[in-house]
Amino acid sequence: MLPFTKGKYSVCQWNPLENVDLGNGKVGHVNQANNMYLFPGIGLGTLLSSSHLITDGMLQAAVECLASYMAEEDISNGILYPSADR
Repeated sequence: MLPFTKGKYSVCQWNPLENVDLGNGKVGHVNQANNMYLFPGIGLGTLLSSSHLITDGMLQAAVECLASYMAEEDISNGILYPSADR
């Protein structure tokens, strides 16, 4: 993928993998995104709000909230999710 995108891409895998050395001191961060991260939060939010329906607007609000926890440094380094300790 590197040659085709000139190093400008994001990687998200189902299973945790090691980061990739891109050369010149740069690291390609391999992010993990699977049911462990997504569904528990959606389920808990549904239970706590007593919702019977999850709307696109609810998911959009959740995405925007999650994005607000991202540091500029993480974004520029290609990290897709905020650290769990934020």
